[in-house]
Amino acid sequence: MGIIERAALEMDEKTNRPRKLRITLLDMIIEAIKERKNVLTLHRDYFRLRKPIQRRIYELARKHCGNQEEWCPYVKTLHVKSGSKAELREFRRAFKNLVEENPSPITTLHWMRKTTRLFSRTRRTL
Repeated sequence: MGIIERAALEMDEKTNRPRKLRITLLDMIIEAIKERKNVLTLHRDYFRLRKPIQRRIYELARKHCGNQEEWCPYVKTLHVKSGSKAELREFRRAFKNLVEENPSPITTLHWMRKTTRLFSRTRRTL
């Protein structure tokens, strides 16, 4: 089961390029949004994140830093929550690279080596 009921792509007749995409969500999704009113928005720079791990860590940090300034999960916990199929060792290596790049538009990331934890703090610019 998905969340999209239907989608329609409108093309520009002159250039034959997509002009508009119309997506209709399932009624149950709309009702859930209305009832809960705790839908998180995505920063526009989210769509500039190139790697899946960047996007997933952003999503997790956004969820957890949405109501608090800091979030300090263990890397092993992130590995599980991210749904990564990579071995923990490979995930940790990719994660260290992610922290060095620090591409998240909403949080600053720091690697706490001794405790193998991520320290994520909401950026003040929000």
